[in-house]
Amino acid sequence: MKKKGNALEVIIIAVVILSIGVILLLINKRIPDFIEKFITKSFQQESQEKPQEEFTEKPPQINAIANKPWSHSNTKLETTPSLPSIQEADDIYKGIVTAVTKRDYQSFKNLANSERIWSGSNNKQLIGESEDGIRIFKVVPINPEENFTKNAPVGILSHKPNPDIITPTKIEWYDPPSRELEKFLLTTEDGKIGELIEPTIWRYTAMLFYTINDPQKIITGDGKIYLTYENNEWKFFADEWVRDIKKNATLGDQELPNSKIHTIVKLNDTYKPSEIEINQGEYIRWENISGVIQTTETNAEHWHSTFLNDHNYQKLFTIRGNYKYTIRTATDTFNGVILVK
Repeated sequence: MKKKGNALEVIIIAVVILSIGVILLLINKRIPDFIEKFITKSFQQESQEKPQEEFTEKPPQINAIANKPWSHSNTKLETTPSLPSIQEADDIYKGIVTAVTKRDYQSFKNLANSERIWSGSNNKQLIGESEDGIRIFKVVPINPEENFTKNAPVGILSHKPNPDIITPTKIEWYDPPSRELEKFLLTTEDGKIGELIEPTIWRYTAMLFYTINDPQKIITGDGKIYLTYENNEWKFFADEWVRDIKKNATLGDQELPNSKIHTIVKLNDTYKPSEIEINQGEYIRWENISGVIQTTETNAEHWHSTFLNDHNYQKLFTIRGNYKYTIRTATDTFNGVILVK
């Protein structure tokens, strides 16, 4: 009975001591050393068994909303629009070709669809990926007319043949592929909240087919253009060409007998001469070019080549003036100046 009494006394004393410790803790007093050691030891043991969670700051959540920066519409209309005639579609394409050649931005805007116009008015810069693996782009507005003047031949019609050697053959509805198009995010100016752009095929798209009929048999092949129906009008969207050009061929203006031809060739990773002066009615021939040659600034007339693949390009200059031009290859841009007296 005495042993039981002693044990009971020990338990009572322990409870009292612990109670005192808790009271002191509640009144913000120092915890007795032996109680503090007991609590600390218990916490350390628990920490070893259960690792602490890592608290890392997460990037701002992107508020993804399904929207497009251009006035794209995939809505089904009550009445399906009629396909344009071959002549109507061909006129649209030839109007686009003329606008690009002359760098007539206003005419281009009247004939191109809103997605194409938006792409020429904004520069997309890749800045990363979301947690879902969707690529995020920063949109930087640019001067559309300036961009059109400097880049339209490369960005829009880089592979087009001379319009004089193509013949439209048929027009039909475009049956979109079943593949899923890549989504991407556009940030706003604060760089945090963006729009989720979900590329969807335009609901009403027509294809106009062409064949290439080059009387000199330098180029053979075919192509097609895509027109989309937007705001009750058919608009140009894109072109696609499959071409076969003779090896070492010279494209562009074919010289007349006894013509004066100036040659620009590639020397030491650049094209020489970079500046050249010629007389009105003379030719310039660029040799072994892989890329597109185009004017960027002129007080006379704009012009550009088709995409060349180790071919020559020849141009007859009939208008006096200064012509600043570039040679755009897959990896470089070369600048040149032509003065026609």
